[in-house]
Amino acid sequence: MNEDNKQCFELLKKLGVKPNLKGFDYIIAAVALRKAENIPVQEIYQTLAQKNNETWTAVERAIRTAKGDLLKNKAKTKVFDDVFGNIIDNRKNDITNGDFIACLSNYLKYEG
Repeated sequence: MNEDNKQCFELLKKLGVKPNLKGFDYIIAAVALRKAENIPVQEIYQTLAQKNNETWTAVERAIRTAKGDLLKNKAKTKVFDDVFGNIIDNRKNDITNGDFIACLSNYLKYEG
């Protein structure tokens, strides 16, 4: 595991994302692609799907499930606030996968 992936791994654990979820690894890979190439989230899904012999919808769903679990069980911590600020829609308690990946990527790029 390279240093960027290790930082993302540690950040996801601090945020409370469960490492046993398939989406956990996809999020790490998606953040790495976003940081390295700044490609759109739809292309990230397709790239990860090809690498993992999955459909892009399976990748999207796995990321959405891991993200949803985090948001459902979130503890408003300083780390959570530092990463997501006020971008979470409090009425829906949700954030798009693209914004989720971008927030993690930007946090690691500028703060991590």
